[in-house]
Amino acid sequence: DLLRTIFTTPAVFLREIQQPGGIFDRTIEEISVKRVFVDSMTQLERITQDPVELREIMYTFLNGLLRYNITAVVTQEDAYITGNMSVAEAGLSYIVDTIIQLRYVEISSSVDRAIFVLKHRASDHDKRIRRMSITSSGVKVEAAFEGREGILTGNPYVSRRVRRAEEFFK
Repeated sequence: DLLRTIFTTPAVFLREIQQPGGIFDRTIEEISVKRVFVDSMTQLERITQDPVELREIMYTFLNGLLRYNITAVVTQEDAYITGNMSVAEAGLSYIVDTIIQLRYVEISSSVDRAIFVLKHRASDHDKRIRRMSITSSGVKVEAAFEGREGILTGNPYVSRRVRRAEEFFK
């Protein structure tokens, strides 16, 4: 048993992570869990509208995983498809070590996927925004969006440097 999927409601999820010997503790011990993927922390917003309480719930969960030395990958939905970005409104960005942002971006009237590391605690990281594609072979992280600025705003434009070079060679 190398993989186990647990489907639950946010309320049951909260109860179980707070209960010693609950389904999460038992699963961790039964299959020697090393990594956890949670899709999505946004579901916890259905438990409470209080941002302080929500942050405490997320912190309790992630701290519980740290006690077991488990690596957690969690997703959080963003209300915006392009343009405005909200990063972990409940304070998840403060709690986690790394934030990898996946976005849709419009370039030349076409929608592309973008990926970038927004935060990585205690280590330097690549700060470029890169193209990402999902193919039949899997996920591919491709070249950075060179010569473009404002990609994350929803209003990208060709950078002045590239525009000047294009004008020079006309």
